[in-house]
Amino acid sequence: VRISKLKKIMPKVSIIIPSLDGYRNGNVPRLLADLKRQTFKDFEVHVIKGVVPNGRARNVGAKKAKGDIFVFIDDDVEIGSDDLIEKLIEPLFRDSSIGLIGPSFTIPKDSNKFQRYLAKQLPRSEFIPKEDMLETDMVTHACMAITAKLFWQIGGENEILPRGSDPDLRYRIRQKGFKIVGRKGIFVYHPVPENLIKLIEYSFFA
Repeated sequence: VRISKLKKIMPKVSIIIPSLDGYRNGNVPRLLADLKRQTFKDFEVHVIKGVVPNGRARNVGAKKAKGDIFVFIDDDVEIGSDDLIEKLIEPLFRDSSIGLIGPSFTIPKDSNKFQRYLAKQLPRSEFIPKEDMLETDMVTHACMAITAKLFWQIGGENEILPRGSDPDLRYRIRQKGFKIVGRKGIFVYHPVPENLIKLIEYSFFA
């Protein structure tokens, strides 16, 4: 489905970004600039500031959203594909068996030596599928798309869990009989902790 046809037949998209301060060391403005360059334009953006945990923040954003498809993006993500939104949402329209979809992801190009080493040791730091549409558990809140209908059908996000919201959401989607897929060819950069102290904080206190 080409972008010209998507403009005519695709429903509106709501992009929801939870963020403690709405800035994240300057990454939120960069993320918003990335979104302005997207080939698909029919979307709104909700940056939800100061709401914790992230599950509750995402629900707050979803309640404000007017779109038929929700795209959740973490505030530390950098978008690596100008056609990310277009190709992320298109399979949801084409294949009703897909409940959740995410892009490929890798660490940022400017990652330091510790981050590059850590990415090799942590099995879920990078995901580059070999197939265009691969059923996988590697779809995360870093960047994912789901229809608003299914999101509310499964009860939205868990507002209590401080961690583990990715597997919780995937489990409930599969319980409804839907597939979870990662798509090749579109990607985001998602950082890992930049030093040992940050890694400990992420592992035990995030």
